[in-house]
Amino acid sequence: MKSEEAQSLRRLFAVGHGVALTVLLLPVLPTALGIARGPDVLFWVGKSMLMVITATLLALALPLLSTCFRPTGKFLSSSVMIPFGLMAAICILHRVRGRWASESLMSANCFDHPDMRDLQAAYDAADEVCAACIGDLAKQEGIPPMLMDGVSDCPRYHTEAKRWRREFRYLSSLEQRFPCSGVCYGGRRLWQDPQGVIGPPCGTFAAQTLQRATSQASGLLAYSIIVIVMLIPAHIWFLSPLVRRYDDAILTPAAQLEPLSAMHADIRSAAQRQVVLRPE
Repeated sequence: MKSEEAQSLRRLFAVGHGVALTVLLLPVLPTALGIARGPDVLFWVGKSMLMVITATLLALALPLLSTCFRPTGKFLSSSVMIPFGLMAAICILHRVRGRWASESLMSANCFDHPDMRDLQAAYDAADEVCAACIGDLAKQEGIPPMLMDGVSDCPRYHTEAKRWRREFRYLSSLEQRFPCSGVCYGGRRLWQDPQGVIGPPCGTFAAQTLQRATSQASGLLAYSIIVIVMLIPAHIWFLSPLVRRYDDAILTPAAQLEPLSAMHADIRSAAQRQVVLRPE
């Protein structure tokens, strides 16, 4: 086969590989992005879902390599097995950590989870800063305490934020998203309405968000398991024969075609001689 025809066949094979990966992997991205962007997931579970998104994007780019070298059955199977295997492992991790966090947030005991203890300690520190700040403003003439927008306006807040930066950021996001305050117990809404507005604890709201994210991770886990299981018969009955036919088409070229061309030339010359020697 000529080099131009071989390159054309490789490009066609790469397009088919890319279409198959797009059909399998592209539906995963919206759900994975939704889980990874959630503030509650980022705090309680972590950023591990970003690994799934990265692996998915890299896998979608793998067909470009098919134009550079001859793909094998292992390469094609690995381009599906690795991202979905990683997805399954990350989803299991999300399910375990998400359920532990949501159950701890819903329980009556505030100190079962270490992050809950830190959040409550951070809230208590911010509450003390807010109370001291309101008291200092009340002593100053011409500066009513009601003008304070949140505890972050207090001078001492930035000093405490050096210790509780992660917790303060999360507590602030909870008050922005839900009508609540703190995690374990209700109290003043320090970051939104620090002048006396009381809110219920944010633990229930965060637990419900984590439960939705856990359900989405369970869906991704089921999907990844189905794809991995279906890949085994697909490799045996479809990928391996397809790669063999592709190899036969690519590796049949000049070495095997030249003898056939020479034989065809001999046949044509013999026929021409017979025409010349044929009596009239």
